[in-house]
Amino acid sequence: MLVNGQVVEKSLETKAKYLKRSKDLIERAYKEATQKGLEFKKITENTVIYHDILNQAFIGMSLLNTAVWFKRFWGKELRPPTVRQYRSSLKYFTERENLNNKVDDAYKKRIFEVLDSIEAGDKKLLPHKTSSAKQKHLKEDKLSLIVNELKNNKSKWNKMTIVWLYSAILTGLRPCEWRKTTYDAKNDCLHVSNAKVTNQRSHGEFRTIYLTHLDEKSKKNILAHISITKHHVDNGIVEEYYRGCSALLRKISSGLFPKAKRHITLYSARHQYSANLKASGLKSNEIAALMGHATDETAMETYGKKQYGSKGLQPDKISLEEVSKVKVKYKQFVFNVNPNNTPTKGKTRSSKK
Repeated sequence: MLVNGQVVEKSLETKAKYLKRSKDLIERAYKEATQKGLEFKKITENTVIYHDILNQAFIGMSLLNTAVWFKRFWGKELRPPTVRQYRSSLKYFTERENLNNKVDDAYKKRIFEVLDSIEAGDKKLLPHKTSSAKQKHLKEDKLSLIVNELKNNKSKWNKMTIVWLYSAILTGLRPCEWRKTTYDAKNDCLHVSNAKVTNQRSHGEFRTIYLTHLDEKSKKNILAHISITKHHVDNGIVEEYYRGCSALLRKISSGLFPKAKRHITLYSARHQYSANLKASGLKSNEIAALMGHATDETAMETYGKKQYGSKGLQPDKISLEEVSKVKVKYKQFVFNVNPNNTPTKGKTRSSKK
């Protein structure tokens, strides 16, 4: 896949996830169509034999019919992130079939056209899913309570979870991004391998997070987390490390806030980083560059809100090259007052005198 003119290969982990999800989607569409009976008899009779990641055969409708089924019956019932995941998985599966000469270029193009035309539902009208049930901020008051509980906990993950939380709030890294992150002592910055680059959801393969604005204690915490993560990666137990810290945090936060509708996760710290950047007055494209996003819409519309942020926590250096790669799409809405004093919505970015 080309990203900023360079070929970026999907990781083995991403490929495995795409193949598994594709298999589930193909089988699900076929099952649903079969259950509807005579109405879809023709497409369910015209089946195709596919092979999963273990080269085990499974049956489904054609990839084109699967894509059409996705568009007709699932799209409007799903949130945008889920639609993107499904689309990316089916595209990858189609590309794989194309490389194996099971799907020609023209047929592949038709499948992609259908997948690209799928629209997600209105997230305001859809019920909460797992991802939307996660807390999108982690303010200092709750963080202090959680840290105190972790200090008194006897789990082997307690101190590492504390280090992880503080590091993520200070840098905004996704949990999986710590595995390949390195520290550049000369320039006092982190070099981060962006997680979403193969999905074209990042401005580039890497991003830079400067630490020049942080005190030594904060830097020491971040470097400790990088070292701890590297140890678990080198010993092949990084997933155990993630699951251990994640489960302990869930247990602690659920005990502290039993009535909370949204639960606190390691990802909540990334949301807090975004909220802090907004509260500190950074521009939308600057925030996107620091978060590793392709456009400024993602962080501004789906990540921690300004009202939950703290001022003065923004980096004093940002890579201008990375900021320039961000696509500016975000339109901020504010209430303007018309001559009749009736509140009306208006776009501040595009307003003209």
